[in-house]
Amino acid sequence: FFTATENGNYAVEITQNGCVDTSACFAITSVGIVENDFGNNLVVYPNPTNRNIVVDLGASYASISAKIFDVNGKFISTNEFENSRQLNFVFEGTSGYYLLEIVANKKIKATIKVLKE
Repeated sequence: FFTATENGNYAVEITQNGCVDTSACFAITSVGIVENDFGNNLVVYPNPTNRNIVVDLGASYASISAKIFDVNGKFISTNEFENSRQLNFVFEGTSGYYLLEIVANKKIKATIKVLKE
């Protein structure tokens, strides 16, 4: 078993009796997603980030609210979007973990843990 700790492309290499075989690469793009009502199309990158992060919701939504909290739950900022599929964020704070809470059309929700390096 392998649990990816950051997004990227991963393959498995197996060695037995001097023979080596490598699987196809698999893209992992969901690291850090704590809660997700958007389905498998939600993509967050890059995570960890130095400053900028992109959230692709997989479809366009009429109204989107996005709130950023520090790891202790302290509110940092909020952004509102209309008729958007892709959201762009700038993390200005210090290095550490943040929670990004996204609510679309007042009912579809995702919570994403973001590491700012």
